[in-house]
Amino acid sequence: MTQHTPTPWFLNPRENKYQAVGNPKEMAILESIGHAKFDALSIGAENGQVAIIPLDESNKGNAEFIVRACNSHDDMLEALEDCDRAFALWQIGQIPGRPEDILALIAKTRKAIQKARGEI
Repeated sequence: MTQHTPTPWFLNPRENKYQAVGNPKEMAILESIGHAKFDALSIGAENGQVAIIPLDESNKGNAEFIVRACNSHDDMLEALEDCDRAFALWQIGQIPGRPEDILALIAKTRKAIQKARGEI
């Protein structure tokens, strides 16, 4: 599997930093309606830019969702894998650890959920 850009990702608003590209006819149309240069959101990471999204309210919400989902992915996957191991043990009649281990798993899972929701 191809590796993705390491997290954390972040949003970086950019005003009039991007120039549309196209053939002369397309560019003339874009310039006539004021869209040759545009404001955008840059989704980036420490080692560079991941995506450029033209800035509007719908795209801003989508960009925030993408960043939140990517940044919470590893925590969610780890919590789900831990839950899967615990459920497998319960399925065969074994208790998956001490009570404090189970409470720690619950706390870890809830924290991953909060991160995915953007609450922390």
